[in-house]
Amino acid sequence: MAILFKGWKTDLNKKYVKKGLTPNFLKEPKLEPFWKEFVEYRTSPEYLEQSTKVSANAAKHVHPHHLGTGGYFKRISEWDKMEADLLAKGVEPETFIWHY
Repeated sequence: MAILFKGWKTDLNKKYVKKGLTPNFLKEPKLEPFWKEFVEYRTSPEYLEQSTKVSANAAKHVHPHHLGTGGYFKRISEWDKMEADLLAKGVEPETFIWHY
Protein backbone atom coordinates (compact mmCIF):
# COMPACT_ATOMS: atom_id res chain seq x y z
CA MET A 1 0.00 0.00 0.00
CA ALA A 2 2.85 2.37 0.79
CA ILE A 3 4.23 2.03 -2.73
CA LEU A 4 0.80 2.69 -4.26
CA PHE A 5 0.26 5.70 -1.99
CA LYS A 6 3.65 7.15 -2.92
CA GLY A 7 2.85 6.68 -6.61
CA TRP A 8 -0.54 8.33 -6.17
CA LYS A 9 1.03 11.37 -4.51
CA THR A 10 3.60 11.55 -7.30
CA ASP A 11 0.81 11.47 -9.88
CA LEU A 12 -1.06 14.25 -8.07
CA ASN A 13 2.12 16.32 -8.04
CA LYS A 14 2.73 15.82 -11.78
CA LYS A 15 -0.87 16.28 -12.93
CA TYR A 16 -1.89 19.18 -10.72
CA VAL A 17 0.74 20.89 -8.55
CA LYS A 18 3.42 21.31 -11.23
CA LYS A 19 0.80 22.57 -13.69
CA GLY A 20 -0.85 24.91 -11.17
CA LEU A 21 -4.17 23.05 -11.40
CA THR A 22 -6.64 21.84 -8.79
CA PRO A 23 -8.31 18.43 -8.97
CA ASN A 24 -12.08 18.02 -9.19
CA PHE A 25 -13.11 17.64 -5.55
CA LEU A 26 -16.51 16.27 -6.60
CA LYS A 27 -14.72 13.16 -7.87
CA GLU A 28 -12.18 13.10 -5.00
CA PRO A 29 -14.03 14.64 -2.00
CA LYS A 30 -11.67 13.14 0.59
CA LEU A 31 -8.76 14.99 -1.01
CA GLU A 32 -10.13 18.49 -0.48
CA PRO A 33 -9.27 18.94 3.25
CA PHE A 34 -5.63 18.03 2.60
CA TRP A 35 -5.08 19.68 -0.77
CA LYS A 36 -3.83 23.08 0.43
CA GLU A 37 -1.31 21.48 2.80
CA PHE A 38 -0.17 19.08 0.08
CA VAL A 39 0.44 21.92 -2.39
CA GLU A 40 2.29 23.98 0.23
CA TYR A 41 4.56 21.05 1.03
CA ARG A 42 5.26 20.16 -2.61
CA THR A 43 6.09 23.77 -3.48
CA SER A 44 8.18 24.47 -0.36
CA PRO A 45 11.88 25.29 -0.84
CA GLU A 46 12.86 22.39 1.44
CA TYR A 47 10.96 19.85 -0.67
CA LEU A 48 12.23 21.29 -3.96
CA GLU A 49 15.84 21.23 -2.70
CA GLN A 50 15.49 17.62 -1.56
CA SER A 51 13.83 16.66 -4.83
CA THR A 52 16.69 18.21 -6.81
CA LYS A 53 19.28 16.28 -4.76
CA VAL A 54 17.43 12.98 -5.19
CA SER A 55 17.06 13.54 -8.93
CA ALA A 56 20.76 14.31 -9.27
CA ASN A 57 21.69 11.15 -7.37
CA ALA A 58 19.30 9.03 -9.43
CA ALA A 59 20.87 10.35 -12.62
CA LYS A 60 24.24 8.97 -11.46
CA HIS A 61 22.97 5.38 -11.41
CA VAL A 62 24.55 3.92 -14.52
CA HIS A 63 23.84 0.30 -13.57
CA PRO A 64 20.74 0.16 -11.36
CA HIS A 65 19.97 -3.22 -9.81
CA HIS A 66 16.98 -5.30 -10.83
CA LEU A 67 16.95 -7.73 -7.92
CA GLY A 68 13.91 -6.34 -6.13
CA THR A 69 13.51 -5.59 -2.45
CA GLY A 70 15.14 -8.83 -1.29
CA GLY A 71 18.42 -8.09 -3.03
CA TYR A 72 21.01 -10.83 -3.37
CA PHE A 73 19.82 -12.73 -0.29
CA LYS A 74 16.55 -13.85 -1.89
CA ARG A 75 18.18 -14.65 -5.22
CA ILE A 76 20.95 -16.92 -3.87
CA SER A 77 18.59 -19.90 -3.57
CA GLU A 78 17.36 -19.30 -7.13
CA TRP A 79 20.92 -19.19 -8.42
CA ASP A 80 21.82 -22.35 -6.47
CA LYS A 81 18.90 -24.16 -8.13
CA MET A 82 20.01 -22.95 -11.58
CA GLU A 83 23.53 -24.18 -10.85
CA ALA A 84 22.24 -27.57 -9.66
CA ASP A 85 20.17 -27.90 -12.85
CA LEU A 86 23.26 -27.21 -14.96
CA LEU A 87 25.31 -29.75 -13.01
CA ALA A 88 22.52 -32.34 -13.45
CA LYS A 89 22.72 -31.78 -17.22
CA GLY A 90 26.47 -32.32 -17.13
CA VAL A 91 27.40 -28.66 -17.64
CA GLU A 92 30.03 -27.48 -15.17
CA PRO A 93 30.13 -23.69 -14.76
CA GLU A 94 33.54 -22.09 -15.15
CA THR A 95 33.43 -20.71 -11.60
CA PHE A 96 32.06 -23.76 -9.84
CA ILE A 97 33.36 -23.05 -6.33
CA TRP A 98 31.35 -20.17 -4.88
CA HIS A 99 32.26 -18.44 -1.66
CA TYR A 100 29.54 -16.45 0.14
